[in-house]
Amino acid sequence: MSTIRTFARSHPLLVTAVGLAIGLAVIWFVPSDGSLANMMFIRLGLTIVMFAIMAVAAGCNIIVPNAKSIGLSFKKSIYPLVVALVMGVFVLLGTAMKNEGMVSDWPLQLALVIMLCLLVGTFEEGLFRDIVFSGLLARFGETRRGLIGAVIVSSLIFGFVHVTPSIMNGQVVTGLDMAQAALKTLQAGILGAFLAALFLKTRNIWGIALVHGLNDLFVMLGDALFSGTTSTTYVNNDAMMASASVVMYGVFFLLYIPIIVSTVRMLKQVEVPCKGPFADRWS
Repeated sequence: MSTIRTFARSHPLLVTAVGLAIGLAVIWFVPSDGSLANMMFIRLGLTIVMFAIMAVAAGCNIIVPNAKSIGLSFKKSIYPLVVALVMGVFVLLGTAMKNEGMVSDWPLQLALVIMLCLLVGTFEEGLFRDIVFSGLLARFGETRRGLIGAVIVSSLIFGFVHVTPSIMNGQVVTGLDMAQAALKTLQAGILGAFLAALFLKTRNIWGIALVHGLNDLFVMLGDALFSGTTSTTYVNNDAMMASASVVMYGVFFLLYIPIIVSTVRMLKQVEVPCKGPFADRWS
């Protein structure tokens, strides 16, 4: 194990590339019927793989739950979670208006969506923050510019992954389609940068994973309770709906200003060089 860990820490970008390739290959190419149970099974397997890579590359401290880190993560995330809750309420109301009622097995679907969101949070934070971001930090974290660059690049990758299914399915064709894809990449990227800064502050994966999972739960709850699925597309090909989506992103960017300010403040508090968990022993 020590030999593998030494190799991983000596080649952080290779670990980043391997982890990202595994995660994206499963997300993009493993068939899914869209049901919560099926998606949960896929994310469970991905989470196990990501945690194994984390344990090898960064040691077990980073994946052991830490109550202090979790508490600090939620304290710093009150505002982003309130914004997500407001968005979730609108999604829930809109979904309710389009359906006659909740699915008959809604208690089961509620339990499944909660577990799914927890797994999505742990998998995606393990992949994008503890593997992609940490690999970039290990290579470029000697300077403040390198630190900021690692945050930006890893966050934009995180944001772009959200719209790649639409691109691969040929949905991004018109200017409005491209605008939606770009705005979703930026919107998710802002949240990714906030979680990266919070990761540096708490030095533990669980706090940001739970915050991420709760954020997703607010948005997914409506579809889960009224249709039993969580199928989400970020590029709408209907011109009217696409225009409304662009306006919505504009509103959310205004709401995200405090999140950007909080991210910048946390990053200013990080001492450089900061090589991340691949190189440092975080406790």
